[in-house]
Amino acid sequence: MKGGHISLFIIILLVNVSIITPSILGVTQQCQPAQTKEEHPTTGSYYAVIAACTQYQNSSYNIPKTHSYSHKTLVRFYEGLLQGKNWQQDHIILLLNNNATKNNIVTALHTMAATLGPDDVFVFEWCGHGTSVPDTNGDEGNDTTDAAICPYDTYKNDQGQKFNVITDDELGSLFSNITCKAQVLIFDCCLSGSMVDNVSQDNLLSPDQTPWTCQGPNSFDVNGPNRIVIMSTPPGCIERGSYLFGFPLNTALGVACQQLTHRQGTTVSAEELFTVAKPLFTAESAFFWVGWWFLYTALFHAFIPLPVLPAIISSAECIFAYIMVQIYEQQTNGDLMKNNANICDEYPGELPLLQT
Repeated sequence: MKGGHISLFIIILLVNVSIITPSILGVTQQCQPAQTKEEHPTTGSYYAVIAACTQYQNSSYNIPKTHSYSHKTLVRFYEGLLQGKNWQQDHIILLLNNNATKNNIVTALHTMAATLGPDDVFVFEWCGHGTSVPDTNGDEGNDTTDAAICPYDTYKNDQGQKFNVITDDELGSLFSNITCKAQVLIFDCCLSGSMVDNVSQDNLLSPDQTPWTCQGPNSFDVNGPNRIVIMSTPPGCIERGSYLFGFPLNTALGVACQQLTHRQGTTVSAEELFTVAKPLFTAESAFFWVGWWFLYTALFHAFIPLPVLPAIISSAECIFAYIMVQIYEQQTNGDLMKNNANICDEYPGELPLLQT
């Protein structure tokens, strides 16, 4: 195998290890012990609130700051849902960019609370900035912050205090007002893995090594009975998207919807959709690291002639690039960057989500 091929193989391996390793360590938040889950058919209707923001009121918050993600990338999951025969366009509230204000999101959730019945299914998706704010009610335990989403009109004052965010506690309360059969809650943003109960890599297993259970005795977070929470990062980590794919979880779920709805006359569960979307998400995220690898390789070889052992040197460059990016993110944002789609599933069976 030539040196360049070896280098490409190593960077892809490194990328996938960096993304998949949290699952091996237990960060993937499977709230129920692994078991065969029977499908529970639903006779009700399906409703959703899809909110995404890449162009903010304060343009310095834009994602990215210049040439924000296109409208096409923002609606991939929305369009994927509409591929299902059980979904109607007038049952989905779509809030994009300047419409994705805090008031509009909260009002949409109140509308759903007044609309849904006990046999209905509700889906919520947020694509945009995620942040943390001081925990004011002590539900996070040793973690002194709440995770929050940042709507279009989010802003900070001169002291760094954040306004118009919606914390995980606020979202949990809003979701609790929606009485329905099941909820699927999707967060494609930084710190999305912190939207569920306070959890760290040190307490993923209880002292007797039994699986971690999402819902804590004093939790006010977004998870709960009959809820499936799908997140784009492990707890305490930031996310990166790309111009090509936009928000990676949103795109992966949208593509998975299109793939699975080609099977005529079948039902696609939320769990199956996540299973199909996760490798797509991982592949999308790998492109970011490949780009950094090429950048660092170009910088190195602009000053240093190509060595006799390019594979070894390029491998070192791969590792160096990964470390440097993580150091930069840690210093700039206070968190590591780790795209890793994971699920917190507290629905007692397979939840039908798409009818094809």
